[in-house]
Amino acid sequence: MPLGWSGPEGNELERDALNGLIYGITHPAFPGYTKIGRTIQSMNSRLKDYQICCPNHKFEVAFMFKTTDVKQSEKLIKQLLVLHKKDAHGEWYKLLPTQLMEVILEHSSKDELCGAGIDLESFFYWANQLRAKYGIHMANKPI
Repeated sequence: MPLGWSGPEGNELERDALNGLIYGITHPAFPGYTKIGRTIQSMNSRLKDYQICCPNHKFEVAFMFKTTDVKQSEKLIKQLLVLHKKDAHGEWYKLLPTQLMEVILEHSSKDELCGAGIDLESFFYWANQLRAKYGIHMANKPI
């Protein structure tokens, strides 16, 4: 067993590996699509990973929110989007960021989001940012 992966230190390392972000990114070459992903890196670091394969650096972060369990949060989000999967390619969903957030808001409860480790303050901050940016009415659930 690798050094640091047993006892309390190992549990702390595993817990830290779950804290991170769920994000949505877009690219003009894929209009109408949003990619859902997770990272335990900073969003800037993760975005740089994508920009390496895009010389014009056209990937854009549409939203991101904090979570204490990136795996569970991503799983919940993708389960909520399963109805839209037919027009998806891998992790790219044929939904605008506002539509994607609306699906999450309309088809989940506060308890489900919290149970998956999603930080509600962070989540609703980005939902409101998308409302303001696109001027589109989205389902509004109180925190």
